[in-house]
Amino acid sequence: MNFDQLDCFTPDDKHLRKWQIVRQDHPELIPKLADLALKIKARGHKHWSIDALFHVLRFNSALSTATPDDQNLKINNNYTSLASRDLMAEYPELRGFFELRVRKGVGYNPLTNNYHLKTMSDFLPYSEIIDRLDSCYHLEWYLVTDKGAERLDQYQFIPPMKGEDFGEYRHNLSLKEALSTCKHRGYKTIKLGFSHYYLNADCIWPGGYEQPSYYRSNNRVFKEDFKKELFNAELDGPGLMLDPRYISREMLEVIEGLEDYPIINEDDQGSLENDDQEEAWQDLYRVEFISAITKRVDSLLPDNADMYAGDDLVDSFADNHENKLWDLFRAGMEATNSYWIEESQAGWYVDIERVVSGLTDQDLIDTLEIETAQLACC
Repeated sequence: MNFDQLDCFTPDDKHLRKWQIVRQDHPELIPKLADLALKIKARGHKHWSIDALFHVLRFNSALSTATPDDQNLKINNNYTSLASRDLMAEYPELRGFFELRVRKGVGYNPLTNNYHLKTMSDFLPYSEIIDRLDSCYHLEWYLVTDKGAERLDQYQFIPPMKGEDFGEYRHNLSLKEALSTCKHRGYKTIKLGFSHYYLNADCIWPGGYEQPSYYRSNNRVFKEDFKKELFNAELDGPGLMLDPRYISREMLEVIEGLEDYPIINEDDQGSLENDDQEEAWQDLYRVEFISAITKRVDSLLPDNADMYAGDDLVDSFADNHENKLWDLFRAGMEATNSYWIEESQAGWYVDIERVVSGLTDQDLIDTLEIETAQLACC
């Protein structure tokens, strides 16, 4: 797909756009600046001015960084902060060598008062990002406006441009048409977004249901790992709606990896499974297990026993020995090879009757400490 990467940003990104042009036109610029900085650092300096480096570089090479669009563009006035960030990102030994000035534009995160947009080297050409995302089977494309987000195959309301009285409805847009629409409107009133099925914590359709644990795990791991990038990349919409313009190389690799194996972090997913099962136990299956073992205890008591004797024995045990109750449940699961089953849109399930069938009468007598005098068999 032929789509110009530099036309995918809003006017607020103009400095970044022109800086990208400078770097493309002068690929030798960053290596030369790095060479100067490393020589200065080798002499014992812990910090240095990026502006001074540009002055030295211009004096030594008379390098012109003017673009055809702006012949009077002065790099030391416009791009030094971007250059310092790229240098420290691409040359780890220079991290902390330059003082950063806060830019309240693209990538500015008021929560941390810092600049978080990835450097140019962290991003692929926009057309490559689009092509690689479009090859993901579990991904859907959306057009996002202030009215909401709709899939490309649904009816879309395209907001009017400045000077127009009315918008228009379109249906079944191709990805190329959607990109053209966003580009034509400068990504102001409408944006291209995408949602990957394995990154959504809740079901998009039908709504109102949690996704299985590995989806929810992916969602929280992805948000934690890329929380700085998501300040720019996350859009309003169903699921985790993302703006492909701000998808870094690392984010793209994670998304593509989900096509081969739908879990980002197995440790996190396992931890979430345990939390889910514990919640299911406390909310539902603890009561069912107590009821089931009460029936078994009732069968062990003499016919003339109080009708609530079994309830009293088991309730007292459960109230005072929570860990033993859990151990008894686990023993029944192991004896019957029972497992928790995660059901789609229905949470977790375990067959309590089967679990209890794996417990012997002696297991119940010993664990609940039922006295011999209380038993029908004695």
